[in-house]
Amino acid sequence: MTVQAPATSNPIAVLERFIQAEVEYFAAEDADFPAEEHLDPEFVLYEPESMPYGGEWHGRDGFRRFLKVMDQTWSQMGPLNPPALIEHGDTVVVLATLDARARGTERVIQPPVCQVVRVRNGLLLEARMFYWDTAAINNALRRE
Repeated sequence: MTVQAPATSNPIAVLERFIQAEVEYFAAEDADFPAEEHLDPEFVLYEPESMPYGGEWHGRDGFRRFLKVMDQTWSQMGPLNPPALIEHGDTVVVLATLDARARGTERVIQPPVCQVVRVRNGLLLEARMFYWDTAAINNALRRE
């Protein structure tokens, strides 16, 4: 007999809960992201160095700092449509189109993205973000 893991430890279910919490965070004013509910203590987020929030963001506090920079950068951020989630073992590949508005320029951009996420014990362990066109994103952020 095979015992199925609870839905909360299923990598796609874990990621869907996280995405919902992230959308709620960006929609709320001055909210605190409940990182402990979603992120492994050893969580690492990798963002391209060419982005204003590029680099490695370690742990729950690192992720909270990342969110503050994102909030300073974007006045609106979220998926345009429900993302495609492809699971393999402890890894989920996310294919999405973002709907974002630059805080400083008010420009709207809808870039395709791919994110590779690893899950451990029902929590996100690692996330690597891949943007289709970082130059276009950075252009949307630049004041003329």
